[in-house]
Amino acid sequence: MHRAGRARLGVRDVRWYAAVAPARACTIAAESRSVRALMDACVGRGQWRVRQSVAHRLADLPLLDGAEAVRRMETALGARGVRQAQFLDWYNAMTRPTFAEAVPLLEKYAALPPFVLQRALTRVSSVAETTDAVRIAARHCAAYSVDNATRMYSNLLDTCLREQHAWHVAAPLTSLVLDAAHAWLNKKWHARPQEAQQLIQKMAAILLAGADDRARKAFVRVLSMARAHLPETAVWIEAQVLHPRHVRRRGERRATSSLLNVAVMQALLHDASPQHAQALIALGVRVAATHRDPAQAKAWFGALAHTAGAPTTAFLRALAHSHDGADIQRAWALFDTYAAAGAHHAAPLADWMLMLRAAAGDARISAAHALALVQLRTDDTPFEQMQAMAAQWHAPPDVQDRLCSSLVAHTAVLDGFLARNNVPMAYAVWDAMLRRNIAPDTVALVSLCKLHFRAGSPREALEAIVQWCQHGQQLPTKETGALVLDKAPQAAHGRRRRVTPSTYLANTILQGLLQHGAYRTLFHVWQTLVPVLHVRPDVASLDLLLAAAIAAGADQEQPYAYMARAMFRRALFIQHPALQTMSSMLDSPTQNWLLRGEQQLRRWERWLEDRFAHFFTRQQGMLETVEPVHVSFDARVMHRYSMLLLAMLQGRGASSDLPLAVVRDELFRIPRWMQALDLAPQRETQCLWFSAQDAMLPPGVAMRREKTPLYTGLAAWLGEEALPSAEEIGAWYRGCEGG
Repeated sequence: MHRAGRARLGVRDVRWYAAVAPARACTIAAESRSVRALMDACVGRGQWRVRQSVAHRLADLPLLDGAEAVRRMETALGARGVRQAQFLDWYNAMTRPTFAEAVPLLEKYAALPPFVLQRALTRVSSVAETTDAVRIAARHCAAYSVDNATRMYSNLLDTCLREQHAWHVAAPLTSLVLDAAHAWLNKKWHARPQEAQQLIQKMAAILLAGADDRARKAFVRVLSMARAHLPETAVWIEAQVLHPRHVRRRGERRATSSLLNVAVMQALLHDASPQHAQALIALGVRVAATHRDPAQAKAWFGALAHTAGAPTTAFLRALAHSHDGADIQRAWALFDTYAAAGAHHAAPLADWMLMLRAAAGDARISAAHALALVQLRTDDTPFEQMQAMAAQWHAPPDVQDRLCSSLVAHTAVLDGFLARNNVPMAYAVWDAMLRRNIAPDTVALVSLCKLHFRAGSPREALEAIVQWCQHGQQLPTKETGALVLDKAPQAAHGRRRRVTPSTYLANTILQGLLQHGAYRTLFHVWQTLVPVLHVRPDVASLDLLLAAAIAAGADQEQPYAYMARAMFRRALFIQHPALQTMSSMLDSPTQNWLLRGEQQLRRWERWLEDRFAHFFTRQQGMLETVEPVHVSFDARVMHRYSMLLLAMLQGRGASSDLPLAVVRDELFRIPRWMQALDLAPQRETQCLWFSAQDAMLPPGVAMRREKTPLYTGLAAWLGEEALPSAEEIGAWYRGCEGG
């Protein structure tokens, strides 16, 4: 095969490289060649991308297979003051297949050429490697030109944040990017604001898509810098926030309002540009409604009361989902204003669905009145009476027809009756929806599972998941039901309908099993999420698993606490292996806290992982080969894990197999872990730590809290003003003992 054909197939013609190697080697001694050109001459047209062997001497480099070529290379390196061992380490760092293999070589030298670090950073392929990547880049990029540093940071933004969602490095990476932007603005000869603008815009767009508090905090920092030094960029960021979009994250689509929170919206509204101020307030109403904050929604909606096109749908959602009766009455009053002069015709369909759910969930409104809007009635309700009640809604005919054939409308009625705790009527609405040949989606299936759990039938909830997500269902399921269908159903397609499961659906199942005390089933379902349902657990899934282990208590036959601990540790250490070597916050060189041998601790941990390996997989030895679960750890799940370890220390779910010193040591490693992950602990988590530390003291021995290693470590990290007082710790302890 000729060389062009081999190139198209991705096959390297090594003989051709060998033929041109002497000619290339003869030119490497030219004084005009840089170190990068020397490296390119050695690796030869991308040969480093496919070569896996390690070079121990210059003769091992591609295209340097002759003594004359090696001699010329030695001369060229000597003329540039580069040692052979150093040059070989650079080559090996560039050609390693994984970034983890390149880290020791990159850390070996105080200075690295930019092209070596840039090519090594392209190997970052997991969350576990992002911490080292940012740390090494911060160490070396300070000595680079701002152009090279910007190139590195742009690469890290794409790799660490956009691809891996490693939000624990968002804060240090934001600091590096902001420093680079300031360097462009303060360039010695002439400022180049366009370079800083491009860098800030890229980072703001990536952080805007991150549904994590650490990403939101970094976004606020970037926004503040832009408003202070790049006003045009700040206006661009506001426009990006307002642009309607749906961000796809790991198979699920999320609206912009769910990616933001009230704190970010307050930062956006502070010193907002005049052309975007009103639109940002309208978006703030949506965000407040999404996060169930009716008070903030009312405040922002009041600022838009004098404008046309106010976000009434979002405001109605905030009021309709409120637990305050006054808010619900205000929602009805706002919706009733459409009745004047036929204004109901201008109401969006989403408003009708919101108020339909509110009517179904309001005990003051009869069930028949709520059903009339979707043309459903019971046997004891005459058709004329249903028509009269439907007319009281003042719904246009086209709106009523769309509601009768809408999946969202039927799901809203079902959710309303479920909130009213009218289980039989909710089941009747589900059956009527299927008889109308309306196939459910994931949201409707979530409502059905909640309905089964509310009825006390967790088995039927699991059967519904299997039926709809795996086997599918052919519509209609049955001909008759509790509700009368006066409107003709949609035409049946004759094929089986399947529902694609989601993480929220899986968490609904786990939550229901937890409430019913089906802990064994919960653990089995949790392990089948990826292989069977093809759903990736998130941090809420892990939190429910830990909550089940705590609620299970002491069970010698099924050690749920150890199973949950092993699952949590595996998910944590696969993503963040550096946390395994961190010591407890109680370890102090001046105080003998929890003296124990590190080797003994590691031996107990390995013994536990081997013992409980059969709980994760059916085959021994497959625990390490299962696809790792990506979880964005937050302060809530860390608090839950602290509660699990505290329960093990108190004997709830613990046995004599594991020394309490191991559990106690790990409990006080959690502050170190959270500090490394840039997670601020909750107040109740700090109270738990201080309470556990006090319980370690011998009877009759008291120690000032300010003198303990835990207080010293937390104060150095969070500041003394962020720590709970002794009264707050005591109140938390009394609340736990009373509960």
